[in-house]
Amino acid sequence: MKRVKQHINISKLFKLFMLLFVGAGLCLFISTKLVEKHSSVVKDISIKIIGEGDGQFVNEADILDEVLVFIEGQEISNLRELKLSKLEEVLEQAPHVSRADLYVGMLGKLNVKVYQHVPIFRIIDKDNKNVYLSDAGLIFPKSSKYTSKVPVVTGALSVDNQKYITDLLKLNSFIQKEKWLGKLIQQVKVNKLGHYELIPLIGDFTIVLGEMENLENKFNQLYVFYKKALPAKGWNKYKKLDLSFKNQIVCTKK
Repeated sequence: MKRVKQHINISKLFKLFMLLFVGAGLCLFISTKLVEKHSSVVKDISIKIIGEGDGQFVNEADILDEVLVFIEGQEISNLRELKLSKLEEVLEQAPHVSRADLYVGMLGKLNVKVYQHVPIFRIIDKDNKNVYLSDAGLIFPKSSKYTSKVPVVTGALSVDNQKYITDLLKLNSFIQKEKWLGKLIQQVKVNKLGHYELIPLIGDFTIVLGEMENLENKFNQLYVFYKKALPAKGWNKYKKLDLSFKNQIVCTKK
């Protein structure tokens, strides 16, 4: 009797072991399929907007809407079906976006990195077009979400004339090189002759730059004048500093 009972116990243990083994295998199979499914579907979207410091011409909500509309239009259920390059092209069509980079991260997370245009000047031209000029020489519109604190360019210029765009890019290269100059310039004016005048933040006068040539020499003279002559003569003595003459500054008193 004892041997029969022992045989029955061993048989039950074997059946239990086989049941657990099959069950574990089935669970492993189901878990593997679930992991494969979730790793191939967009489970999360991360959006990062780069450029213009704390300000944003576009926000995360704008980009998210574009992404979701695109995905819905494609009717995809698998991440491998998502055409990232096409979605990048769609995002780059936005007027304030210069570039978009997309990639898929861990567990189906879609990472979206959007680069805004970097404004260097705000231009209000003779036709009253009110736009920004980017560091890449591109014209792009204002945004209702954000106003960039860059120098304003006004006067007898046209944003459709490449000469002015080239001139302003040349001026910006000196502003980036000479940090004191960037802190100085508040406004740029273009007169009827196409010559440039600068309105400074410091000093109640106009700086006549003339044509956009010999800038290094002109700004070197202006720097010395600001450091030495103005403190000695007084900041309110002049109404105009003319740099358009070679190797000299012609000052007009008030």
